[in-house]
Amino acid sequence: MKKRDRKELGRYVRHCADEMGLRDWTIELAIDTPSVDIDEYDASVIDATMECVNGQKLGVLCCPASIRARDREQIRHTVVHELTHCHFAELFETGSHFLRQLGPTATAAADWSYRLSMERAVDAIAREWSRHLPLVDWPD
Repeated sequence: MKKRDRKELGRYVRHCADEMGLRDWTIELAIDTPSVDIDEYDASVIDATMECVNGQKLGVLCCPASIRARDREQIRHTVVHELTHCHFAELFETGSHFLRQLGPTATAAADWSYRLSMERAVDAIAREWSRHLPLVDWPD
């Protein structure tokens, strides 16, 4: 991914974050960083993750440089999906904390279900929200 593409993606992510009510969040981009088992939840989402820092309004959007070659609607959906996680960061951390109190076996089973439910909810919201946001405008 060229430097100008990274800049445009950063501008685009910031614009989407602002439009989604995340003006008080700092969103950093990490391009070409490995991410976790996304396909387990939704295979239509580009291999990307949002890592929200506990106790801060800071999110790190991790995505591959190959995002540039993807369909712009898929990019929009992925960006909105990952940004939506910021709205649920505290709820997710609180739920994860309570799940850890169950013991290792119960935690493993409950955590998978909790994460899957959270991903499905975030994705449903992102599918509707993304239709109201612009597509990324890559430089020529």
